[in-house]
Amino acid sequence: MSKSITSPLLLGIDTGGTYTDAVLVDQEGNNVVATAKALTTRHDLSIGIGEAIAAVIARLTELPASDDASGQTSDVLDRIGLVSMSTTLATNALVERHGGGVCLVAVGFTEAELDKAGLPEALGNDPIVAIAGGHSSHGEAVADLDLEALAAAMAEVGPVAGYAVVGQFGVRNPSHELAVLEWIQANRTRDGVQPAVTCSHELTAKLNGPKRAVTSVLNARLIGLITSLVTATTNLLEELGVDAPVMVVRGDGSLIAAATAVERPIETILSGPAASVVGARHLTGATDAIVSDIGGTTTDIAILDAGMPRLSAAGATVGGHQTMVEAVDMHTFGLGGDSEVWFDERTSDGQIRLGPRRVIPLSLLAHQYPDVVRPALDFQVHDYQSRWLSASFALQVRPDPHPASRTPIERGLLDALAGGPRSLRDIIPTKRHEVQLDGLVSQGLVLRSSFTPTDASLVLHPEASAPHGYDRTAAIAGGDLLSRLSDRRGALLASSPEEAAQRVLDALTAATVDALVAVLLERDGFDPSMASHPLVRAGLARPDTPDDSDQREANGTSHGHLAIEIGVRSPLVALGASAGIHYPPVARRLGAELVVHEHAGVANAVGAVVGRVRVQRAAVITRKGKRAYRTHVGTGPEDFTELEDAVTHVIAALESLVTDQVRAGGGVEPTLTCEREDNIAMVDGQEVFIDSTITVTGLANPALR
Repeated sequence: MSKSITSPLLLGIDTGGTYTDAVLVDQEGNNVVATAKALTTRHDLSIGIGEAIAAVIARLTELPASDDASGQTSDVLDRIGLVSMSTTLATNALVERHGGGVCLVAVGFTEAELDKAGLPEALGNDPIVAIAGGHSSHGEAVADLDLEALAAAMAEVGPVAGYAVVGQFGVRNPSHELAVLEWIQANRTRDGVQPAVTCSHELTAKLNGPKRAVTSVLNARLIGLITSLVTATTNLLEELGVDAPVMVVRGDGSLIAAATAVERPIETILSGPAASVVGARHLTGATDAIVSDIGGTTTDIAILDAGMPRLSAAGATVGGHQTMVEAVDMHTFGLGGDSEVWFDERTSDGQIRLGPRRVIPLSLLAHQYPDVVRPALDFQVHDYQSRWLSASFALQVRPDPHPASRTPIERGLLDALAGGPRSLRDIIPTKRHEVQLDGLVSQGLVLRSSFTPTDASLVLHPEASAPHGYDRTAAIAGGDLLSRLSDRRGALLASSPEEAAQRVLDALTAATVDALVAVLLERDGFDPSMASHPLVRAGLARPDTPDDSDQREANGTSHGHLAIEIGVRSPLVALGASAGIHYPPVARRLGAELVVHEHAGVANAVGAVVGRVRVQRAAVITRKGKRAYRTHVGTGPEDFTELEDAVTHVIAALESLVTDQVRAGGGVEPTLTCEREDNIAMVDGQEVFIDSTITVTGLANPALR
């Protein structure tokens, strides 16, 4: 018997690095009525998305996904009034340093300026074209735009996935950025396809050219990735007959139309984590809490204050890149269920370390390729001659776009992986081969597979393998091989697969505690590096954790004169599919109240459909001489003799812009608010106007079918 479906439904989808989640929410009651998970299929995202949608509809109709339930399925599909997606793909791409190649065109900047704000690290080996031009802080041209130099430099630039354009003071006058945009579209179109171009003034109104350049570069790098996600989803929905608006979660937790997300994919960094915070608030009703979400690749930590996620004043920082994107004040750590577990045999401390690289869990690869992985693991378990690269595999996940540029070793590796996954013991004879394999991994062509915290959980919690079809036997074999590693003194890492697995989970607990403490120290005004201070570690040592009585005695807290205890006052809201396994020991060590909702594993997808459309735009008014005020909004500056006339002009322009962008972003009937901040200096006892910033915010519900 199927559940009664009487009201419109909202379909939320979260595409993560490991899982794709789907939820159906009753629009009238805002209640979750069905949830489902499927594995993310990176080579073709539509497969995982389709499986998640089919599974969530089957849950609602209470019929197996394979049964002939076309009538009830059609009824559910017809009632879907909105589809909204959150994703960690953009965040993961920056953390793992993946993405398409880009070319940066910098107008009017010196070489020293282009070395700031981490721009060289964001560009990597991608080309940069620097030409004359740019404007002053008042929006006046300081040099003619040199399009001839642009044409000459572009002749040396090969094919790239996108272009980023940043002009000196481009937010005060974007005319040179727009001229470069027109030139690129006119001269770099290939096979009728216009190139993707990002202009910095479209992403932010704030000054700081190098940071705008970084933000623009990352945006251009992510366009192909988000385009693939949106295209896969919209094509699939069309095939299913779902005629509903498609939205994407931005990094601040608000929603935008999918078409807008394709143009500004940088705004979707921290999309998944932001959706998780919105979902956590909706599911638990928490108003003041610490939200920690463990995924496959990252752990994301945010703070809820008075029911609202804190936004980052400086802009989102992901993968070490400081951007100018307004987003939830989220701290992202390369720590997740699929984090690479590594043990440096050259050390004498016997410590297991995790991440930041994501690998495929052995249990998952063995489930997908049993004929390859299981025999290789069985052989290695019974082979005591070699331990290097044991329980390690590689899998090519997408075709090579530049085969002619490969080194002989790279070509040999890709040829070896053409037929499916291979054991690294079979294809990596030297360290040089491993280095070049890791180069292919960093380019997103290949994924490695080895023992992970996910595998460790399956070894110690066999019930965890049932819902997702992972191969627990492979996880045990990986734990066995891991236990045989030894440090430079010859001490074995563990005496059994179970002990090795427990050590991995203990390492995950310790790293998670350190991450949470660092975030909370910073939140409370302390140096986050104090998380590793001996006093802090002593205060966190509690019974029933790996740092139990023996550790407390070692720290001087058991028989010493000082009673040192550090705890967390706010509740810890834990999210993620493995939250129920990983967070109880974390909460015990922190002395925190733990909240794990029954839908904690799909909070991101829930947050995707309970958010609202939000657009915020700002403009600046500067002083031009003694009797003029210059506005910087639209395509160029305008001058006014009266400040209030300038303010009225800016507000009207921003309100029109925000209203248009809310509607283009999928919202209806926006509510507008306006804030004005005047910067006044005192000179000889008199007030002197410096500048004024006008900010208009539009908030609206998403349009439903």
